[in-house]
Amino acid sequence: MVDDDLPWIVDCYVNANPPHLGLNWSLTDETYGPAKMQPQGLTDLVSDMDRNHIARALLAPPPESAMGDQVAGYRWTLEAVQQFPDRFGLSVRVNADEGIRAVRHLERMVRNDGARALRIVPYRDGKRASHRSYYPLYAKCIELGLPVTITVGMPLVQRPGVVQNPKHLDTVCAFFPELVIVSAHGGAPWTSLLVQLLRTWPNLSHMISAYPPSRYPPELVAFANTGRGRKKILYASDYPLLSFERRRELPDCGINDDAMPWFVGRNAARVFWGEESDEGPEP
Repeated sequence: MVDDDLPWIVDCYVNANPPHLGLNWSLTDETYGPAKMQPQGLTDLVSDMDRNHIARALLAPPPESAMGDQVAGYRWTLEAVQQFPDRFGLSVRVNADEGIRAVRHLERMVRNDGARALRIVPYRDGKRASHRSYYPLYAKCIELGLPVTITVGMPLVQRPGVVQNPKHLDTVCAFFPELVIVSAHGGAPWTSLLVQLLRTWPNLSHMISAYPPSRYPPELVAFANTGRGRKKILYASDYPLLSFERRRELPDCGINDDAMPWFVGRNAARVFWGEESDEGPEP
């Protein structure tokens, strides 16, 4: 597949990075360094998406690790989604330690703000995906028909990361068979285990995020090229840590022509937007 033949893409892992918040992404300097994108206002962000054939993005407020004002970050992200509803879906986070307050907060963001996904990053919370504090949130996600994204694999920062072993998804998938789960990043060094879990559990999919296409884990690429894996692997960038420009590496990533349209758009349109189509999404 040549670059010009690539369909429009749905990027499932984008972090807001507006200039006025003065965000600090230095925690990831060792891994991403100068490859990171500079802050962009909303108009520039949408223009950047257009240049790189990004039809839609699942947009989340800046993480706490970027050391910005969380309220202002959420407000900017929500305004972006409301101003460009055809280009963005809202991905949100809550503090599971707040118990029922977190559950109510999540419900408000879904019902009032139109959130399309709950994002969980276990290493930031210091607890595995199967920790009991997440269970009320998982139950509410089922009730709301809300997918949950859960980061797996050792983080690319100097923080304890064994809580992100994908083995913890096994318990969650079994206990909540109706919960739509999309694991994120690469799963290393447990990628083979992650693939086995994807084969086992119908409610589990995976987005390859935080990896440039030229460095996709070969186990995930091989699985995406199978009949079962074709509809279970999704594209994501982790912008601004990886630029939208890196999508130009996709023709050489190893995913075949049959699987590519599902990978770059159809699966995300189904999981996060509830759309079933044989055509890739376009803006």
